Amino acid sequence: MKFAYTRLVTEDVPRLASFYENILGLQGRGEDSYVELHPGGAILAIVSSKAARFIHGGNGPQALINRPSSSSKLTTWMPSARVSIPS
Repeated sequence: MKFAYTRLVTEDVPRLASFYENILGLQGRGEDSYVELHPGGAILAIVSSKAARFIHGGNGPQALINRPSSSSKLTTWMPSARVSIPS
């Protein structure tokens, strides 16, 4: 499987964008609420929770606190469904 588009939702777009810029060696394009990086033909979008809610009419994904827990799982948000993948 090859990813074409991935969106990460966060409360601190500049900080997360800087993290991925350093790891990928790329310069992001955007502003404080939305930044895109283009690694290998894909798009990595980093968006604020507020911008995600606006984009999805108030029902968008929320940034979660990134802390391990005993019930850690990967959650993918799609407009019509939430899909949870156990870790």
